[in-house]
Amino acid sequence: MIAATLRRGPGHEGAPPPAERGARRAARALIGSCLPLGLVAALLARDAEGYLDLRVAPRDALEIRVAARRYTWRFTYPNGLADDTLHVPIDTPVHLIVTSDDGTHGLSLPAFRAKADAVPGRENELWFEATEVGQFPAFCSEHCGPDPVAMNAIVVVHAPDGYEKWLETREQEAMTKDPVALGEELYRKHACATCHSIDGRPLVGPTLRGVFDREIVLADGGSVRANEAYLRESLLQPQARIVKGFAPAMPTYQGRLDDTEAAGLVAYMKTLR
Repeated sequence: MIAATLRRGPGHEGAPPPAERGARRAARALIGSCLPLGLVAALLARDAEGYLDLRVAPRDALEIRVAARRYTWRFTYPNGLADDTLHVPIDTPVHLIVTSDDGTHGLSLPAFRAKADAVPGRENELWFEATEVGQFPAFCSEHCGPDPVAMNAIVVVHAPDGYEKWLETREQEAMTKDPVALGEELYRKHACATCHSIDGRPLVGPTLRGVFDREIVLADGGSVRANEAYLRESLLQPQARIVKGFAPAMPTYQGRLDDTEAAGLVAYMKTLR
């Protein structure tokens, strides 16, 4: 009897059986695992709600399309007008749809705590609502070239009715401006010089000097006369007929140029003798 007591140890008579002790250990382990997991899930749910609130714009938001290209930003408004400055009305949700024509960029609007990546072939979205009239900086948050600091823009927040007045003024200016002057302005604003010189040097794309009415040899072995129709097609459907010796790298300007702007660029190219 004494030997049995020594083997079992003092107080052993009140200990639970092995099966019950195993169940208790399993329960403690389960609680120790589920409690932290539940805490993490609650934090993730809160962050996911904030993320969705940032990305899902209100239905009545003003939609503006954004295209990045080294070293410029192009903001296209609902009426088709494009500008290198972002104009928005105060106290109005603004929905930005962001993409890129070349490499990866990042549209950063620090004054509005908003940011979206600009990636070729993909559309990312963000929205914000400005509550103060003024001018605010926009940056590229990616190291997208030798001088990424140069890829800046301005956000102009207009007072009530100011946005509509600005849009109307720009439309009237585009309609009354000399087509050649408009085309030259668009050549600069769209950074066309990055790929197309006007001095005869081939770059990523063929030079625009002397292009009008020239016989163009195509990559498929054919040829075409560079008349007004061809130049317009090259702007809106650049992959339709590729010039021999050059990669099909030019993005489409369909939806980014209205008829007046496309005609202006063609008129400008006709003067580059």
